Amino acid sequence: MCKEQNHNLEVTDVSDLRKWERAILAENDPRYDPDDDSSDEEAILQRKLRAERKAAQAAAEAEARAAADPKLKGKK
Repeated sequence: MCKEQNHNLEVTDVSDLRKWERAILAENDPRYDPDDDSSDEEAILQRKLRAERKAAQAAAEAEARAAADPKLKGKK
């Protein structure tokens, strides 16, 4: 049980350090891209989620524009 608790603590510590590092680098380096570390599974997951949200938002905006424009009704 102690080994598992220590492991979980270490995993949490590393995750917190990554978040801290990204925040500091984003503040101080305008060219910093948190997605550059392709070996970081957490960053890969976050990139995927952002891309999915962006695509869903773009689809919703396109649908709203089509609904507002009578010329586009019935076309997709």
